Amino acid sequence: MPASEENEIGQTNGEPQCAGPQEAQPASGQSHTPGPWEWWTSCSWRRLRHDDERGRTVSVVEPFVCRDGHPDLIVSEADMALIAAAPETYEALKDILRTFSADGESFTDEDYSDALRMYGSDVAGSLDHARAAIDRAEGR
Repeated sequence: MPASEENEIGQTNGEPQCAGPQEAQPASGQSHTPGPWEWWTSCSWRRLRHDDERGRTVSVVEPFVCRDGHPDLIVSEADMALIAAAPETYEALKDILRTFSADGESFTDEDYSDALRMYGSDVAGSLDHARAAIDRAEGR
């Protein structure tokens, strides 16, 4: 087939039409890109980014346009799995906090103090971390 000709599955010379930029890769030894992640918006494109250990801003999820004109995303398999698990993780964190709350509903500062007194700083710190993650997920 000539160099510029496509076959029936959208490939040119055996290359997929949508062979966009290199897939984002988490840092060595990481199963996913570490947080925090921040949303960026410019030129009508939304992208999820992270500042690495050197202070460089790197992409977690980045849009691009394929050679055939359709949009796609650059994102690692590990980050896709983490994003897909986010709703279940969110609900699990809420369940854990409900377990430690006095009223079985909301985890209060008083519940935190009780956890600190009864279970120590490791458990109380983990519960506070869970509460902060839920607050961020809920936009607070």
